[in-house]
Amino acid sequence: AIASGFDHNLALQANGAVVAWGYNYGGQTNVPSGLANVVALAGGGDHSLALQTNGIVVAWGLNNCGQTNVPSGLTNAVAIAGGYLHSLALKTDGTIVAWGFDSQGETDVPQGLTNVVAIAGKYLHNLALKANGTVIAWGDNSSGQTNVPPGLTNVAAIATGSYHSLALKANGMIVAWGDSSNGQTNVPPDLTNVVALAGGGYYSLAIQNDGSPFIVRQTGNQTVSSNTTVIFNVTALGQLPLNYQWQKNGINLTDGGNVSGSATASLMLTNVQNVDIAAYTSVITNAIESI
Repeated sequence: AIASGFDHNLALQANGAVVAWGYNYGGQTNVPSGLANVVALAGGGDHSLALQTNGIVVAWGLNNCGQTNVPSGLTNAVAIAGGYLHSLALKTDGTIVAWGFDSQGETDVPQGLTNVVAIAGKYLHNLALKANGTVIAWGDNSSGQTNVPPGLTNVAAIATGSYHSLALKANGMIVAWGDSSNGQTNVPPDLTNVVALAGGGYYSLAIQNDGSPFIVRQTGNQTVSSNTTVIFNVTALGQLPLNYQWQKNGINLTDGGNVSGSATASLMLTNVQNVDIAAYTSVITNAIESI
């Protein structure tokens, strides 16, 4: 994984270690000694964030507005994002924690916002993607970057630029809104089969494929108590239709007993017991390929 701030870069190595380089005005490239077991990175203006396998967030760099003061008690994080002078973390329960500068309401997470599966932040605004495929935005709206287009649904991924916002739909098409002074929201008309996107200060990027299934996001390992419910989600893009088949230790599952959703993007196990401890994977197939 890689990430960038305003003038610095971060790279995650296969062994869970972090390498940083570039402008170091606030110490944003001074990776904390002993930082290990990292699974995700994010870059803010002059600060950096790392998410460890245990759900703990580590932050370093410029801290003039509290952007590296990770809230006490923040655990179970599954995703992170960095704005200019603020930081975000998404928790396993689908809620968001924000801290740092709040001049434009960028750390004022909308009340009641839940069921979030992805977050994005760049300068002074943020986006949240909900499990139902809708997008929520807040913070600076000087260029309309938080005016989510009416009727925008079936979103699979999100990204932000300095003053614009991007959404990737399940059909591989991009929707963009906000500042277009440099054409950053002028999506090329022939751009299809997109599987990933990113926003720069005043530009946008997209990765295409040939329509083969491509996993955008998937649930990580989960540890729960007995008699509770577990849900595994996978978000994939590619030429439709996409067919799903969940497996337990490599063996196809079928609905019945405490299992439901075995042929969908969301597998649910109810009243879990020790016998349910296993490796759960999803095989996704379309007319082009199976992954």
